[in-house]
Amino acid sequence: MTGEVAETTELESAPSLKRLYVQAVAAPLLPGGDAELPTRLLVLRGAAIEPERVASYARVCGFGVRSTTPATYPHVLAFPLHMSLMTDRSFPFSVLGLVHIANRLEVRPRFRSERTWTSPSERRTCARTAGDGSST
Repeated sequence: MTGEVAETTELESAPSLKRLYVQAVAAPLLPGGDAELPTRLLVLRGAAIEPERVASYARVCGFGVRSTTPATYPHVLAFPLHMSLMTDRSFPFSVLGLVHIANRLEVRPRFRSERTWTSPSERRTCARTAGDGSST
């Protein structure tokens, strides 16, 4: 962030991916989108990391089942927040067609499978990752 104060919205639950996918498909048909990215922060506190879901995810992705989550699992929890930011009418790009140019993942510390997680999702981070090839 560039020193701006983020508009922060605290969510009670994760947004519905079904609704967000419908918005993603409809967005290119509707006018909207600001010229610049507004600074906005979504926070979901206490998101449950369910050991059964982590184990299923680990098996499908070939990670093996452990007491810690795979390094990519927090993205699964944060993805509905990212989609919520990118399908908002003020987001300047259509989600359809956005391409990851680069990704970087740092894990410290590993998440234990039986804990909860607070998921902040920042629009500038999403836009930077999707837009200019840098990642945070």
